[in-house]
This record gives sequence, structure tokens and C-alpha cells, in this order.
Amino acid sequence: MAGKYMIPMKTQGILDSNLVDDMFYKINEIYMHHATLLAFMEGTIQRWDSSSTIGDIIYKNFSKQTVIESYISFIENFARAEKVLDDLSTKSSFQKFVEQCEKETKTKLPLKAQIVKPAQRIPRYELLLRRLLVNTPKDHPDYEQLQKAEKAIHDLALRINSVRESKHEEDLQETLKKLELLLITDVSNLHGNSFMVDI
Repeated sequence: MAGKYMIPMKTQGILDSNLVDDMFYKINEIYMHHATLLAFMEGTIQRWDSSSTIGDIIYKNFSKQTVIESYISFIENFARAEKVLDDLSTKSSFQKFVEQCEKETKTKLPLKAQIVKPAQRIPRYELLLRRLLVNTPKDHPDYEQLQKAEKAIHDLALRINSVRESKHEEDLQETLKKLELLLITDVSNLHGNSFMVDI
């Protein structure tokens, strides 16, 4: 996403830098965490033998505070990213740029779907680890490591869901406050005087 969307948006002056940062908040960091994980896993797989393990690599990656914080910050900002994208979708120059990029990307996913992918991957990783556990003998050196890795990812998934629910609750409360103010104003205007309405 960085090469295809973020960098051109900034360097070609398509968008204000701050809007680009809001839209792709923490995505670069998450990408770098995964690139590091991939490099370690590929190195292990190249030297693979019957006693090799990958659970320890996955556990070390997903139990790092920096990785956890990147995901949590990404989720906390996601509503902002969506709003920026929705607001920009009315601008024809931005739409043309995005449509061109979407044609050129291998995934063929719209930008909005690509932005949410980092959060969607965590439950998938958890499922993959559960499958690995089912297919790993309990006496294999990797079994315990895979259990630890699965727990680390499960805990991260729980935290992500908790943040999502909390953000949803905040948004709901904000909407209710706006509705309350709107009702008070409308009723006051309707009756030609100002008074409070208990709702």
C-alpha cells in the first residue's frame, strides 16, 4: 500500500500529508512487523528439520508491546481513516487516482477493503495456529511454542475487539447526545419557547 497509494498521494500532491497519515495510520508499522516475521520464518523454513519450530518466532512477534500497540492504535484510528476516505470519495481527482491504483493492484480489492485488512488478519492467524496445533504431535518441540503463539494472538484479538466495542459505544453516545440536542432545539422551536426535555 505504501508504494501504490501512500507515497504517490504525498509526492504527487494528490492529498494533504496529514490526511494521508490519518488514512493509513500505523499501516507502515504493521507492515514492517510482518516483514520481520516473514524474514525470520523464511530463514527457519530454509533450514527446516524434524526438530525445527516456528511457534517461538510467531510468539515473539505477537507478544511484543510495539506490535500490540500498533494494532490497538490502528483500530482506535480506524473510524477516522474511514471518514477521511468517505469525505474524499466525492472528489473526482482523488477517485480517478484510486480507480487507477485499484486497476493496477494484484488484489483487485477497493482501497477501503485494503485499509481494514490488517485487523482482519488477526482472527485468521489464530485459526491457522489452531490448525497447526491439531496437526502437530504433542511431543514435538513446536507444540508448546505454538500454544503460546496462539494465546498471544488470541489475546491480541480480544484486545482489538474490546477497543472496537469501546469505540462503537463512544460513537453511539455521541450520536445520542446530538439527537438529544436536536430534539430539544426542535421542540423548543415548535412551541416558540425554550425549555428542557427529559428523554
